[in-house]
Amino acid sequence: FAKRRFADLLTDGDASKLSPLPLMLSGSLGGVSYWVACYPLDVIKSRVQNGSAPPRRMGYIAETARNIMAEQGVKGFFRGFSPSVIRSIPAAGVTFATYELVMRALNNNLM
Repeated sequence: FAKRRFADLLTDGDASKLSPLPLMLSGSLGGVSYWVACYPLDVIKSRVQNGSAPPRRMGYIAETARNIMAEQGVKGFFRGFSPSVIRSIPAAGVTFATYELVMRALNNNLM
């Protein structure tokens, strides 16, 4: 989404002309969006993985979510969120821009 918007704003819709900075910003926005959407599931996963014993029955994901909600409320699903998001901004930005630029270079050399 962000890459297309930057392309519309900066290059008359031609994403292949975007410089690395808008590509990095696009990746950063994608990374932040990912963590906002998936962080509660990551907290549940971490809680299950760090449990003293492996899950014994089906429904352990919902049970873990209920336990977090009962113990800490909605805030419990977002413990440690800030460091994860702060880390994701440069990581996702660089990853996305690198991928886009490598693909651009490969396409230019192969065609």
